[in-house]
Amino acid sequence: MNFIQLEGIPLVEIYPQGQVSENIVIGYHGYKLNKEALIKQGLIYAANGFHVFLPDAPLHGDRQVDPFPESSISIMPGIIVQSFEEFPRLLAAIQERQAVNRAFVHGASMGGIMAAMIGTAYAETLSGLAVHIAGINLEEQLKVIYGDSYPDDLDAQCLEIILKNSPIAQPNKFLSQPVYVYNGGADNADILRLNQQDMQKMKADFPKARLEWTVLDEVGHRVPSQISQQTAEFFKSLL
Repeated sequence: MNFIQLEGIPLVEIYPQGQVSENIVIGYHGYKLNKEALIKQGLIYAANGFHVFLPDAPLHGDRQVDPFPESSISIMPGIIVQSFEEFPRLLAAIQERQAVNRAFVHGASMGGIMAAMIGTAYAETLSGLAVHIAGINLEEQLKVIYGDSYPDDLDAQCLEIILKNSPIAQPNKFLSQPVYVYNGGADNADILRLNQQDMQKMKADFPKARLEWTVLDEVGHRVPSQISQQTAEFFKSLL
């Protein structure tokens, strides 16, 4: 395991034990976490043969600035969009360091929103995608976060970019790759209900798409090791 920087982005890099892999996984963390919080998950993907990269989101971990600009969650869309826009540069930087055969992305909570956007915009560059503890309808996901009205200081341009790259806005692109979605059954009931509706509609509209959904009834807003292992196995099945 190494701590590296690519394109100015601090990352945890985890190698698969005893082997070199051209199949990579990039994992995105939640709003209250950092790259180190995903190391256990990263080790699970590495144990399944993947070369893992875990970036810090802007203003998180080694990218945090003092004093932190705001404690308000109204800055989250800007963080999401910056990570989204960094993705092609990050992937290109990894490809300059090593051969990449297949690339996979996963993310949870805020990172799940990032993963959903990346999977929608860059589906042709990915071999598979996983969205954990987040809604795939990003407009509804943001309504759950912010309620009936957005904060006055929320960046309208960032909001527009998020909604444009929501899986619901471009389902044909989103489902042109295999997708695995996980929700905790004891997590937010609105997101669970919306994902159920959206999953049913997508499966009906795109019957040939590979779209899998797991719900663990007793689990709240977290990603158990069981889900990381299931996601890794899902990715392995695509090699």
